[in-house]
Amino acid sequence: MKNGYIIKIVPPWGYRVFRVEFTPRHLAFALSLSALSFLGVGSYYVFSLEHAAVKVDQLRNLTDDQRERLKRIDAQASELDQNLRALQKQNDQIRKLIGADGKNGAKTVEKVRAERTGDDRQTMRATGDFATVAGRVEQLHNDSLRLRGEGASLRGLALHVLNMRRLEDIARARLLAAIPSI
Repeated sequence: MKNGYIIKIVPPWGYRVFRVEFTPRHLAFALSLSALSFLGVGSYYVFSLEHAAVKVDQLRNLTDDQRERLKRIDAQASELDQNLRALQKQNDQIRKLIGADGKNGAKTVEKVRAERTGDDRQTMRATGDFATVAGRVEQLHNDSLRLRGEGASLRGLALHVLNMRRLEDIARARLLAAIPSI
């Protein structure tokens, strides 16, 4: 072989010699195959990076969308919280009007909030945790149901007290009407 290369491999245990011959054509083929495989791996890597960048952008958009939704839910929870406070004030006013002082064990919204450890809204803003917002909304829903029931019973009690006072006024008017004027 005049224009080629020979590699001889001689093992230490035997007499047989292995011989590999390369021509410049073989070397060019091996070099081009290596270059093509390097380009293939490189282009796959670039494609993977581009695909990952697109996925990251999609996830960022999804995260931003979820943050906006959490902010809206938190705003709704704050509005519900304000409505509950107004309802609690109305219940307290009804209690004052009918003379009930609330010693029947009913908890006010403020007492329930005082029992909780930490402010859920601050925790949600710090962590952006959906479970925290969902827990807060669930707690507000439970408070709302409890206050609605309490408000309905207070309204019934107020109507009963007003009816009793009206009956007392009627009885007093009859008693006064029965007394002679002379």
